[in-house]
Amino acid sequence: MPILREAHLRHAQYYQVVLATLDQHFQSGGENGYRALESFDLEWNNIRTGQAWAATFSGQDRVVLILSSNYPISGAYLLDLRQSPRESLTWIETALAGARCMGERGLEGRLLGNLGRAYFAMGQLQQAIQFYEQALPIFQELNDPSNEGAAFGSLGLIYKSQGNLHRAIELYEQYLQLARQSGDRRGEGHALHSLGVAYLNLDELNQAAQYHH
Repeated sequence: MPILREAHLRHAQYYQVVLATLDQHFQSGGENGYRALESFDLEWNNIRTGQAWAATFSGQDRVVLILSSNYPISGAYLLDLRQSPRESLTWIETALAGARCMGERGLEGRLLGNLGRAYFAMGQLQQAIQFYEQALPIFQELNDPSNEGAAFGSLGLIYKSQGNLHRAIELYEQYLQLARQSGDRRGEGHALHSLGVAYLNLDELNQAAQYHH
């Protein structure tokens, strides 16, 4: 049995690395992004099998617990494209329980943000807001402006979808400030674009143009 367990563990570890690597290539965009998505689709059953084993046996030791908790984080962008919100919730809730068990506050915050994104995808906006608001004090506690800013940006998107543009703008401004503080150029671009769209929706065209420029 120890040999069989070791084989399953190595399989699950290998495909967690595969998932993380493909997700990084996908984020780079262009031809690399297309190839990463194609490779992900070919390996999707193996990735699922690895995560399922890790989730089932995560109570046995810390190594498997960490592995199970890392799966949803490793492939956040690709999983958004291929997982149903319900499957995504199952993965994240399992991982969140593990992160809390280990006292991994940073991982807990990121997984709370993932839960917020999953509930937003299902149209359950109040639940999404609650999870992002739970994540924010963790990022503040850990002095993590990049993830804190991203949480503000996601909250802004939710309020914008509700038609509360002035609240969305307040949140986007916090996102912009934190992105600049952390040197997150991609986040800064997202925040500026989001502010431009919000002001455009308010028919404040000069403000919108300034942010888009």
